[in-house]
Amino acid sequence: MAAEVNLNIWVTRLEVVNDEPVAEGVSFDGAFGFGGDDLRSYDGPVVLLSAAGREETTAEVTMFHLSGRGLLWSLRVEEPPVVPFLVSSDLTLRGPIRVALDMQAGVEAHRIFSAKSGDPYPVRADGILGLLTSDASGLSLIMFSREAISPGDELDLSFADWDEPLGIGTVL
Repeated sequence: MAAEVNLNIWVTRLEVVNDEPVAEGVSFDGAFGFGGDDLRSYDGPVVLLSAAGREETTAEVTMFHLSGRGLLWSLRVEEPPVVPFLVSSDLTLRGPIRVALDMQAGVEAHRIFSAKSGDPYPVRADGILGLLTSDASGLSLIMFSREAISPGDELDLSFADWDEPLGIGTVL
């Protein structure tokens, strides 16, 4: 029986190296971006979500490590959108939308997030993937969701890569 693949990678840079499309970005599982131990590739249907829109297509994605650059992915899709974008095997996701959050975070979450201040940080909630950012105006979430989100909705967020509880974020 094949392992279930939950491909979720936020692609922040895409370039061609030796005729190979190479993607840099952030995975949502704290590992290789495929949602399971020892999974290092995916070939199948995906959704590409960017500011330009939503496209369902097929992709071949393989993880590799390049000295001096770290974890990268070979990403073969017919026409990738302009970065940044999410590549996901969850065809029910919509987005991205950016929302402001009022956050009730725990002590451990404050410690973890303050160490990463300025960098988008991958988070999850039920039916949601997101990138949490912080600036002078407060917290915001670049969000991909299965269902519509409205002001006042409460999101029980966790750090995506550790499943460490982050706290309750209220959409403003």
